[in-house]
Amino acid sequence: MVLSIQRKAEKILESRRAAFQISSRKRVYNTIGKGGTIMRILLIEDDAALCTVLVPVLEKAGFGCDVCGRGPEGLALLRQNPYDAVVLDRMLPGMDGLELLRAARRAGCSVPVLLLTALSRVEDAPGGGAVFYLELPVDR
Repeated sequence: MVLSIQRKAEKILESRRAAFQISSRKRVYNTIGKGGTIMRILLIEDDAALCTVLVPVLEKAGFGCDVCGRGPEGLALLRQNPYDAVVLDRMLPGMDGLELLRAARRAGCSVPVLLLTALSRVEDAPGGGAVFYLELPVDR
């Protein structure tokens, strides 16, 4: 599961990376953002077990990672900080993930978002401006 999440995160975030190089031994990413700082990801997820998997993967890839577990706090962080990407849980305490995303988009936040969900019905498909949508659990 960790490897598939890491691969998915790499694909999604690759479009936001300043540059990358591939050497014969390993892939080396330059995760320096436009302002000359490490690219920052906001993880809005209430599942502590999933956070313990995702945060090390993102940090190992060279990203700074802020974490919060409730919708209202996530929206406040999005409004206050210039994140390069967001990983957002669909079902959050305090505010639904889609509601949070719609509010952020209305406020002018255009950051790329990966929406995580355990819901699998067609009517629960992405909305509100998510760039990517990943159904959990990830088995590959």
